[in-house]
Amino acid sequence: MESGVKEIGKYCFAQCSALKRADIPGSVKSIGANAFKKGKSASCSFKEDEYIFTLMEPVEKLPKLTIYGEKDSAAHTYAKKNSIPFTILPTGVTIKQGKSANMLAGEKLALTAVIAPEGATTTLKWSSSNEKVATVSSKGVVKAIGKGKATITVTTDNGKKATFKVNVPTAPAEVKLSKTSATVVVGESLKLKAAVSPSGAKTKLTWSSSNEKVAKVTQKGVVSALKKGSATITVKTTNGLKATCKITVPTPPRKVQFAGKSYTVKVGKTVKLGTKLTPSGAKTTFTWSTSDKKIATVTSKGVVKGLKKGSATITVKTANGLKATVKVTVE
Repeated sequence: MESGVKEIGKYCFAQCSALKRADIPGSVKSIGANAFKKGKSASCSFKEDEYIFTLMEPVEKLPKLTIYGEKDSAAHTYAKKNSIPFTILPTGVTIKQGKSANMLAGEKLALTAVIAPEGATTTLKWSSSNEKVATVSSKGVVKAIGKGKATITVTTDNGKKATFKVNVPTAPAEVKLSKTSATVVVGESLKLKAAVSPSGAKTKLTWSSSNEKVAKVTQKGVVSALKKGSATITVKTTNGLKATCKITVPTPPRKVQFAGKSYTVKVGKTVKLGTKLTPSGAKTTFTWSTSDKKIATVTSKGVVKGLKKGSATITVKTANGLKATVKVTVE
């Protein structure tokens, strides 16, 4: 029924035996008696400018009627008075997430339509003004596709609408990593850097490892080696582009020891300390320290320099946490 109609006269639809649904707009303020005659249909004839109604078919032959209208309207009152099923139609619809959002190409956003009043029943139709920028599913899930702007619209059965604007910046066309392969010993970490093109493209990066028992990676691209083996680190953009780096983790040591039981060095001279790893072929990196820097110093390569007479303890530590110590006497 057209919006703007203010009155439905008595017996108006009484003769419509096939009528199953009546949509009555809120503009209707009064409904005449037997406008939707229950029990029997009616035929209509004219006599001296007056309606004459003749009741025809029994109730069993009439379809079940449902009236659709606004809550607490004249239609609602009429339906309750005449025991006709009534379905509340929306008077408005809004989108819970607001009016707009910036989305990266590849991102998804589930929109929620809020129908007024509470208890209203309708089906919703979602649409996008530009599907090259953003698409929307029948359940209101928006997916950003490419650079530009799009308006998402939700529409109720009775024509109520709400809109949501989506802005999508330039998406990357390529992503690269600073390394395509690397060897990392157990206990060490490596920071991988990802670069997207063209310049100015915007995206979010997701990092993952093919074998987290061998090497794990943070969402900032920091790779940590855990045990012997290999793993592929993958970085992915929101629009599905990928780049990979193969990480090789060699056998870690189970033991570290010095080649000598003790060392002697003269003031002003140096001595290179030798180390031995178990098992043979194990690989790691070393951290060196001295117990007394006034007597002897040690470089990152294990070279000790005597500074004054006395003794100091030199400690070597592997990347996976093993330690060994040796006494150095300065003469």
